[in-house]
Amino acid sequence: MVKSLMIMLWLLMLMLGLTPALEARVQDLQINSFVDVQRAYMTDPEGFLPEVRKRFDQLSLSQQPQVWMWYLWFLMTYECDNSAVGISDQEAVLTQSVTEARRLNLLEEWVLLKQVQIYWKISFTKVDRKTAFQEYAELLPDLKTMGRKDLEIYILSEYAATLFMDNEIIKASETMIHVQEMLDSTTGLDPIYVVRFKSRRFFSFYYQDQWELARNAALEVIDLAKDLKLTYFEMIHLSNLGMAVAKSKKPEMLRESQQYYQEALRLAQYLDLKHDIVFMMSALVSVKTWLNEYDEAMKIGARTLEFLDRYGIKNAEAVTYAYTVMAAAEVGAGRFDVAREHAHIALGHHTEGGNTDLSEIERVLYLAYDGLGDKEKAYLHLRNYMTKFTQLSKEKESREYNKASVRMGLGLMREENAISRQKIKETERMRLVLTFLLVLSIAVMFLMARSVREKKLIRENRLKMQTILDNIDEAILTIDKDLTIESGYSAYLKRLFPMVQRFSRQDFMMTVMSRFQLSREDQSMIRESLKASLGEDTLAWDFNSHILPIELPYTNGTRQQYLALHWVPIENKSRIHKILLGIRDVTERKQLEQRIDTEQKLIERMPVVMAELFRAGPRHFSEVVAEADRLEQAFEICGHDPKEILRSLHSLKGVARAFGMRLLSSVCHELEDRILRSTADDPAIYSTFREALQAYHDVHQRFSKDGGPLAEVQGHSLHEIVQGVLPEIILRLKSHGIPLESLDIRDEVQDWCMGDVDLIRKTLVHCLNNSIDHGFIFPQQRGQNVGSVAIKIAAHYRAGQIEVCFQDNGAGLNLEHLRELAGKLKITAPVGQSVTDILFEDGVSTAERVTDTSGRGVGLSALRALVRDRGGHIEIMPVSEGHGTLVQLRIPQPQGALA
Repeated sequence: MVKSLMIMLWLLMLMLGLTPALEARVQDLQINSFVDVQRAYMTDPEGFLPEVRKRFDQLSLSQQPQVWMWYLWFLMTYECDNSAVGISDQEAVLTQSVTEARRLNLLEEWVLLKQVQIYWKISFTKVDRKTAFQEYAELLPDLKTMGRKDLEIYILSEYAATLFMDNEIIKASETMIHVQEMLDSTTGLDPIYVVRFKSRRFFSFYYQDQWELARNAALEVIDLAKDLKLTYFEMIHLSNLGMAVAKSKKPEMLRESQQYYQEALRLAQYLDLKHDIVFMMSALVSVKTWLNEYDEAMKIGARTLEFLDRYGIKNAEAVTYAYTVMAAAEVGAGRFDVAREHAHIALGHHTEGGNTDLSEIERVLYLAYDGLGDKEKAYLHLRNYMTKFTQLSKEKESREYNKASVRMGLGLMREENAISRQKIKETERMRLVLTFLLVLSIAVMFLMARSVREKKLIRENRLKMQTILDNIDEAILTIDKDLTIESGYSAYLKRLFPMVQRFSRQDFMMTVMSRFQLSREDQSMIRESLKASLGEDTLAWDFNSHILPIELPYTNGTRQQYLALHWVPIENKSRIHKILLGIRDVTERKQLEQRIDTEQKLIERMPVVMAELFRAGPRHFSEVVAEADRLEQAFEICGHDPKEILRSLHSLKGVARAFGMRLLSSVCHELEDRILRSTADDPAIYSTFREALQAYHDVHQRFSKDGGPLAEVQGHSLHEIVQGVLPEIILRLKSHGIPLESLDIRDEVQDWCMGDVDLIRKTLVHCLNNSIDHGFIFPQQRGQNVGSVAIKIAAHYRAGQIEVCFQDNGAGLNLEHLRELAGKLKITAPVGQSVTDILFEDGVSTAERVTDTSGRGVGLSALRALVRDRGGHIEIMPVSEGHGTLVQLRIPQPQGALA
C-alpha cells in the first residue's frame, strides 16, 4: 500500500513538473567532428535542439559546408525520429547537401547524409523499399574505397535494422553476422559506432522473438550508454528492455519490466521528452493491467490522460496507446461503459504502422460490449479481432519461415545444427499458439450456445471454424472422458488416416492409436494414462503425461512417415475434462536429421577410410568391391540364408584385413556377431555394413576422377609413385588436424624408366614433407590460421625433357627472410639465379627447430646432387608472395620414349 502511494505521489509530482533533475543538464555544445554530433543527439536531442537550430541558421552551405552538414544531419534525424510536420520542406535542402558533399569530396558527410536521405524515403514516402535497399548497397563500394570501417559498420547496421523491420529476415541476419565479424576484426573503433551496432543487434534479436538474447543485448547497450553518458540512448533502451522482458507475461518478468519502464520514465522526464513520458506511463498502465492490479493501472492511466490534455499532445500514436491501455485496465476492473468510450477514442486516433495493434483495440471493444450485454456489437468486434489476429498470425508464420531459411542456408556448419533445433522448437511453439487459438474459439462458441436467440449465429461461427480446420495442415481433434473422438476435428485427420471411414464418436485408441506400430503393452499404458488424467486436476496430468508418445513412425500405404503428437489438457473448473491432440507430419524434418547424421558419420570416417584406401591401392580395392558384390548377391539370391551369408561375409572380412582396410574388417566382424545373435532376415542389421562400404565408395569415387590418386593405372605411372609416398603424409596431416582438400595428379609421360621412377619418388618425398612442414604445420604452430591442403603434381614432355611440377597452397616462401639468411651465412646467389637457390646449399634451412623431417638443411642439397647426376635441373619458386610454392624438376627424356 505504501509503495503504491509513493508511486502515485511521484506521478503527481511529474504532472506538476516538481520532479528533481537527475543531474545538471549539459549546456555547452562542443562540436568538432561528426562523432560529436552523434554523441550530442544520443545524449539529449530535445535539450540540444534549440542551440543546434540556432547555429544552423547562422551558417550557410557556401561558407562552412562541413559544419553546416553536421548540424543538418542532427536536425533531419530529429525530424525523422519524431515524425515532424513539414519534413518535406527540407527535402530539397537535404538533396542539395548530399550532392554538395559528394562534389567537395566530404565522404564521411556524404555517406551519413545519404543514410538520412534513405531513412527519410523509407519512412515518409511511397518509394519502393527495394529501391531504397539498393541505395544502401550502392554506398558500400565507396565505404570500402575510403577504408572507413567505422562508417561501413554504421551503414550496414542501419541497413540491417531496416531489413528486419521490413521482414527481410534472411538478408538482415546475413548482414548482422557480417557486421559482427567486421567489429571483431577492427580495433580503435569509436565507441559511438560500437554502441550503435549493439543497439541494432538488440532489434535483430527482438524481431526474431529471441527474447533472452534481446534482453542481454539491451542490458549491454544500457551499460555502454551509461559509461558514455548517452542519456537519451539509455532511456530508449530501458524502454526496449521493458518491452522485451514483458513479452513472456510471467508475473516476475512483468515486475522486472515495470522497474525498467519506471527508470526510463525518470530519464524521459529529465530530458523533458513529453511524447516519451506518455509512452512510459502508458507502458506502466499496460504492465499493471497484466498483473491484474487494475486500480493502480487506472490511477496511472488517469494521470496519463490528464498529461495529454495539459500539454496538448496530439500525436496519434501517443493518444492511441494511452487510451487503449486505459480501456484495457477499465475492462479488467469491470468499468465496461467507460472502457467502451476510451476504446472508441483510441480507434479514432489509430494509424497504420503505429505502435498499437488494431487487434488489441478490437479485443478491448469486444470485452467491453460483452460486459455490457450488447451481444451483436460484441460479436462484430470479436469478428474484427479474429480477422486481425489471423492476419498477424500469417505474417508471423512468414517471418518464422524466413528465419528457418536463414538457418538452412548455412548448410553443414556445426553451429547451425544447434540453431536448427532451436528453430524447430520455436515452430512447435507456434503450433501450440494456433492450438490455443482453436481452444479459445471453441470456448467462445460454448458460451454463446447458452443463448437461444444466438443459435443461428453460433452455427455460422461453427461453419467458419470448420473452414479453418479444413484448411490447416495439422490433424486436430479432442478426446472426451470416455476416450472417444468429438466432432469438430480438422480435415487433415482424414488425409493422415485415409482408411478410416468415420472419426466422430469413435474410440480414440481403436481409431487412431492402433494405426501406429505399438505393442499391446504400449497401447494399454497410453489408455490408462489418459483415463487417469481425464476428470482429475492438473497434478494427475503432470504424473501421467510423460507416458504419452510425442513422435511415432507411421506407414501410410507404401510411404514411411513420422508424426509428431502434441497433447494439451483442456481444463474446466480446475479439472481436465478433455484433451486436445495435434498430429503433424514431421517426415521431412526427420529425413533432414538423418541426412545430417549420415554426413557427420562420413566426415568422421573419411580420414581413416582415405588412409586405408591409399595403402590398399585401386587394384586391391577393386577386389574388395568384388567380394562385397558377392555378399550383396548372397543377400538377394539366398533369401537371407545365414550359412551362405556368413561364408561370403567371412571371405570379405579376410580380404579387407589382408589389404589393411581395418574399418571394413571390424564392421564385417561385428555383422557376423549380430547375425549369429539375431535372425538373418532382419534388414536393419545390414545398415551399418552398407554405410561403411558406402563410405569407401564415396572416398574412392571422389579421388579417382580425372586422374585422381586412386585412379586405375597400368605399369609404372606418376599415380603409383605418389600412392607409395602419400599414406604417411595423410597420417601426419591427420595428427595435426589439417584436412587434405584435393590432390590433383596429371601424368602425360607415356613410359617411365626405373631410374626415373626412383628419382621422382625421392623428389616427391622431399616436396611433400617440406610442403606439409613449412607450408602448414609450422605456420599452425606459430598461431597462424591455415586452411585445407591442396596439392597439384604434373608430369609432361617439354623440349626433349621430362618436366615434373609440384605446387601447393601453403604459406609460401618468405623472400625477405631468405635474403637475410643468405647475408647471415655469407652466401651469394650466382648471376641470373633466384635467392631461393640458397635452399639447395648445405646447412641451409628456414625451420625454427629440427624435426624428424625438416630442419637439418641436408635434404634439398642431396636432392639437387641426385638430379645433377641424372643430368637434370631442379628449382624452387613462390607462386605468389606469402602464398603457395612451386618446385620444377627437369630430366633428360630417355631415348626411344614416346613424346
